[in-house]
Amino acid sequence: MARLLPFIADTDNNDILQYTVVAGVALIAGLRFLIQPLLPHFCMDDIEHVIRETKDIFDKAQEEHLFRDRVPRLDIQLRLSRAQEEQSYLRSRVLDEHGLSCSAREYLFILSDLARQLRRCRRQAKAIQLCLLRSIEDERRGRHCERVEEIAAVLSSARFRSSD
Repeated sequence: MARLLPFIADTDNNDILQYTVVAGVALIAGLRFLIQPLLPHFCMDDIEHVIRETKDIFDKAQEEHLFRDRVPRLDIQLRLSRAQEEQSYLRSRVLDEHGLSCSAREYLFILSDLARQLRRCRRQAKAIQLCLLRSIEDERRGRHCERVEEIAAVLSSARFRSSD
């Protein structure tokens, strides 16, 4: 300790020490920024957001009667219900293991089994959302094609009548 004080007091070494401290703080802040989305509470919030958004999209599609076929609608509904069930289970585990708020202890758990399950659940929820959006767009495209055919038929009929 006695050797450290003259080292810190020296101005040339003081600049080096300051740069080292600034670089260390920047490195820690950068790592925290990169690791934070992997923390259980943040993963859980993201999963809940994706599932809520997917449920809203599904409900809106049902209101607009975009599901003609019952089987795809029930398949998406089943997958969404399973994702909600898993989300509830994982929320319970996060609360049991980490409590209500984020803590420094969570940084140690980014490679745990719970963290892997959370990331897998997030991927599944996003896959369900993508499948739902594709189904909706397929149905909308089908409706647009039907409408184009109807309009084309009316137009050709009107042209045929006007040429007589």
